[in-house]
This record gives sequence, C-alpha cells and structure tokens, in this order.
Amino acid sequence: MKHLRTATMFICLLVMTSSPLIAQQTQSADADRQMLNKLIAKATKATMDNWTTDHWSHSAKRKSSKDGDAMSYVNAIYWNFLAGQRLGDQDAAKRSIAHYQYMVEHWWNPEKKRFNTGYDFLFNTHIIISFALSLRDAPDVIPADIQSDMKTKLRGMCAYLPTYTTALMNTNDDLRANNQDAFAAYALILAAKVLDDEKIASDAMVKFQSVLDCVDGPFWREGGVDVGYQLVGEPGMMGAADLLWDRLDDHQKKQVSDLSLLGRMVNGFTFETCRAPSRFFPDSRTVSVGLLNHVNNPLLASDAYDRLEKLCTQAISNWELYDLSPLCFHGALVNNYDALLKTEREPEAISWGGMGTQMMRLDESHKENTGMMRMMLSDPTGMVIIGGDYTHQNPRQAFKKFGATEPFTEFDPGGLRYLGRKQHLYIWEDAHDGLPAITTNQGKLKRELIDAKSFVGFAASQYQVVQKLTDEQGESRQVTQLFVPVQGVLLIITQAAQGEKLTGLHYAIPVPATVTQLSGQTVTVHQKRLNNTDSVALTVASLVGKMPVLRDEKVEPYFRAKIKIDSPKFAPPSSLDVIDITLGDDAISVIALVPDCDPSQWQQQQVQTKLTADVLAINFKTPTNQQVQVDLARHEIPERAGVTKPVVGLAQVRITQDGNLVGFTVNGQSLTFGKQTYFKAQKPILVSYLQLSKGSILEVSGPATLGSFGATQARSLINNQLVQLPYTQTQPHGRWWLD
Repeated sequence: MKHLRTATMFICLLVMTSSPLIAQQTQSADADRQMLNKLIAKATKATMDNWTTDHWSHSAKRKSSKDGDAMSYVNAIYWNFLAGQRLGDQDAAKRSIAHYQYMVEHWWNPEKKRFNTGYDFLFNTHIIISFALSLRDAPDVIPADIQSDMKTKLRGMCAYLPTYTTALMNTNDDLRANNQDAFAAYALILAAKVLDDEKIASDAMVKFQSVLDCVDGPFWREGGVDVGYQLVGEPGMMGAADLLWDRLDDHQKKQVSDLSLLGRMVNGFTFETCRAPSRFFPDSRTVSVGLLNHVNNPLLASDAYDRLEKLCTQAISNWELYDLSPLCFHGALVNNYDALLKTEREPEAISWGGMGTQMMRLDESHKENTGMMRMMLSDPTGMVIIGGDYTHQNPRQAFKKFGATEPFTEFDPGGLRYLGRKQHLYIWEDAHDGLPAITTNQGKLKRELIDAKSFVGFAASQYQVVQKLTDEQGESRQVTQLFVPVQGVLLIITQAAQGEKLTGLHYAIPVPATVTQLSGQTVTVHQKRLNNTDSVALTVASLVGKMPVLRDEKVEPYFRAKIKIDSPKFAPPSSLDVIDITLGDDAISVIALVPDCDPSQWQQQQVQTKLTADVLAINFKTPTNQQVQVDLARHEIPERAGVTKPVVGLAQVRITQDGNLVGFTVNGQSLTFGKQTYFKAQKPILVSYLQLSKGSILEVSGPATLGSFGATQARSLINNQLVQLPYTQTQPHGRWWLD
C-alpha cells in the first residue's frame, strides 16, 4: 500500500507540472547542488589567512598543528584549484601553482624522488593525495607543464610509499598506526587512476589489504597511539575502497561495510575512548562518504549531508581545512557528490557495536608489549556502553595515556567502563575494577577470563563474557554477564554456571551523585551534567535480585585526566557514590540502568519479570512507549516468544509499537510474529531488524529464507545487490536496506 500511494503521487506530480511543490523541489535540488561550491568558496577564502605572497605558511591568525609547511598547507592547493575549476576563480588557481612551485624549489629531493618534510612517509602521502585530487578534479586550470611535472613527482613518491610504514615493514603483527596505511592505499590508488598505472594500483591493493587483514568486526587493530586514529584513518580507507571496488570480493566488501557503520555507532561516545578516556565526541562523525558511488546507503548519506551542511554554516577549523583526514573525506565528497544527492537520507540512529583485540609486542616508543580487549555497544537513543580488559596495558600506558594514578592489576572482562548518553557520562571508573564490578562482602574477587563474544544487532546488542571468579577463600565459580542495550534501557543479566548459585555476590556501581532517592526496588541518582548546569538522572532497578543499597563509603575515580567533550574540558568528580545490588540466591540476576528516568516513571512502564525453570521473561515499555520483550533460556527448548530453537544463554529481544513488530534481535532457527514468518534457516543464526523513518535495516548472519517484512524489495548494504522479497539468502552474511 505504501508503494501504491507513492506511485499514485508520482503520477499526479507528472500531470501538475506547474505545482508549487515541484518548484520547491527544484529549488531544493539546486540549493543542494550549490552546497559543494559554497564549501569550496568558503574553504578557499579561509586559506587566505595563511597566504604569504607566493605560498601558504604559518600566520598569527591561523597556525597549523602539524610540523612542516609542505604537508600543513598542501590541502590549500586542492581547495584553490577546485575554486579555479568549479567557480572560475583564476586567482585561486594561480595561488596553487605558486605554492606548488615553492614546494618543488624548497623541499623536493631529486635523488630520493620525494619531498623532504620532516616526516617523509606521512607527509608525502598527504602530498600525493592533494596532487592527485587536483589533477583529477581540476585539470582545466592546471597548465600542461605543471601537470606533467606533478605526474613525474607522483611516480617517484608512489615508488616510495609501498616500501614504508607498519604493515609492510614489520615482521610481526604490530600495527601502531595503520591509519597511515589506509591513507597510503588511498594515495596510491588515486595516483594510479591519474597515471593509468597498474603497478601502482596493485601496490594500493596490498596496502588496503594490510588494513583489512587487521579488522576485527567493525574495528581494526592498532596500538601505541593516542586518540581517534581509526576515525582519523577511515576516510582514507573508504576513499580507497571506493576506487578499488572492482578488485574487492564479497568478504572484503563485508569488512568495508562493517567499518563504514562506525560513524553510526559513535552516536554517543566514540569507541576510541576505550584507549583515551579523556576525550569524547558525542556527534556522529561521518567518514564513509566514499562508498556512496557503489552502495546506496541512506544512513551514510544522511551523515555525509549533515556534515556538509555544518561545514557550510559553521566556521571551518584548521583541522577541517588542512588535515589529511578531511582531505580524504572532501576528495571522496567531490567524487561522490552526485550519488550523495541522489541517495535517500535516513536521519535516525541504529544500534551497532562490536569487539576487538589489539596486542603489540612493542609500542611506538619501543616499550614493552601492551594490549587490550575492547567492546562497544550502542542503541538508537544514543546510549553507549564501553567495556573491556585494560590489564594488558603496559603501566606506562596507564600513566601516560590514561592519566591513571596506579597501574591496572586485574582482569575486569565483564566490567562496564562507561555508560554514556546525550553528552553525559552516567558511570565513571572506580579505583580498580571498571564498572559495574561484581564483588563480595569479603573484598575484591580474582578474575580469569574464559570467553568473550559480542552479538551485534540493530534493535539490541549483547556482550557475553564467561569469567571465573575466585574469592579470598579460594572458592571459584563461573559467571556469564550479558549487556543488552535496548532502546534506552540497559539490562545487565548475570548468570551463574549450571548447577551454581549467585550467593554472596553483588554489583558495585560507583556513580557521581548530587541527590539519591529510593523507591521500591529502584534507586535514582540525580547528577549534574558535565557542564554543571543541567540535571540528569539514572535509575537503577533490580528486576531479579535484591533491592539496591546506597553504600555509606565513597570511592575515588581511577582516572585523573580531565574529560573533554568536543572542546570544553571538565574535571572528573573527586569522589563517587556506590550502589550495591545483591544478586541473590538464584542462578540468574537482572539489573536495569535507565538514563533520564525517575523511579515513578520507570514503575509506570509496568515492568514484568518472570523466572521459571531457568527461563527468563522480561516485559517493559521504553520512554518512547515501545513494548520490549526479552526472553532468555538457560537450557534447550523448542520455542520461545516466536523463536524456534533459541540459542541457549542469549537474550531474544522483540520490540513492538501499536501491536506491530518494529525491531528484533534474535538468535534462532526462525521467527514468527502474528501471522508473519520473518525468516527461516536450517540452523540457528543471528537475525536483527529495526524499523526507521525512511525504511528498515536487516542483518542476517547466515543462509536463510526471508519474509516480506512489509516491503517489496531489499538492497544490500554490502554490495548494492537488489532483490525481491520474499528472498532466499544463500550467502553467509547479509545486510539489507528495506524500502
């Protein structure tokens, strides 16, 4: 019916050619088409702050954060050539030519055939990208002799890039900053296209594959670095994927698709805060615009368009103007701009996440081995949880990178490091264990990690950790913890091993608090936002277990580094309140953490929890009035809540609104709701679905027969394949957009 209405409307619009609506749409399209030119004009004008007669250099008004004028201002060449090509600004083109000639005169090394800039590899990568983009996108304003000279120098630099940096030089798996290899892959394939050189294109593929070889789900491994380097390197990675697309197989495209969703995953706080917990970027940072030529992805298109709008309306920072990462983004934006304007944009957020492990024998300073296991899950409300094991970090890392007061000494494989939402951290680190931590009345438990897995879904995700706990008397038990973010409610499901109880264990949840109130089985912590103005609340409810208790003593936070959200810095609280929840004597316990919700509101959601014969059922309403049903079986059963052969130990999540199924994340052989069967598989698989404003997104982790989902067709967000629903998926993994 939806598609019939759309077709009817389209016919009417064809007839009403003079309709004001058509005029508005045409004006909107024209305005969109002018946005890129507006950005080019704005950026070109901003580069004038650093123009010094015949080249760009440092000025009192605008200083670059980089060392070396050649790399710092080479972006200005591209911006000004674009202004000459697209805007007819001949003076801008002349400035780029003058700066090019200045660079050649002062920094070109004819023997090494590269520029001497202080950090040859990264600087020459930057220079190649700027030169190649200029030749590709502004050929009409670059004189023939300059073009020829540029191409000669590109060949020299491109012979150098494949021989250097982490991926191709190391004899072990240490990738210290493989964002540099991502940049190099983009630089090489750009130059290969301009020079029509197959050897350089092959080198680009080697560099690109070196990064893909170190991808764990949606994250790549990298270490010894400070903050945000996956996000920094990803525009280069996606720009390279765009130009190498025809060389990629389905598995490689799946890896690229995983990486491309990172921007959507950081809808609260970036995953990089696992490594540098003093910096948070609450806004999604789009880096994957380079894929839009090949994958019609409304989520990426929405982020890219929003970023373009912000750049056109807000002041351009030095980073956006001159850094290598934005250069990769803007080069891909120019190349993919028509595709961006043609792609329907989906503004809503999805759940996403994953788990990665990085281990290095030496860090970038050649210090002792360091590493960590890291996990991040998000949900559509912007709630983000970060967990993992820091204890493999070299103590130097804890002190220098984290601003810690003492080194990490124990595992905390299931502990929650952060719970963040809407520019606020609801939970902070305690002195030793991460948060929340399972403890005993006798003291801290010794932990041993047995297994850790992440199950990522668009409606809900889970982090399952099996750990062995040993108390001071030497008694041991195994506990599995599940973290399930569901539409703004975080469930912490703790399970004992079969035949064991949770007796004597409790959660310790340290939080900054100004006011605390108790009501029934809930405690609500009221706290100030980091800007010390707004007030927020975190409700902690015990659904299966005993009532929360506010501990008399306070604890000090582990980290001393100031918290930075975008630009402002905030000091962490000097002390934290601790909420204890005794897990009880059952083999399972459930705690709910609900941001922005007071106890009375939470109780009004009519939460129902039932634990029968090791089968758990939880029903509640979210703050947006969606009904959530969570089911978990601890032994094999044939069917539960429409899921046949549900996987033992994993939560099955369904979300309904007005009686309609709007989201689910299930692990089973099939799912039926009402009269509709959503999928059938030969063996249990993970399938996740989320309804959004412009369409729906579906994840299918194995071969299965898919139902109609109320749509007529599905498009792959991995390879852009278009199929008609119902559809039998034969490939091992599918990620679909349903119109």
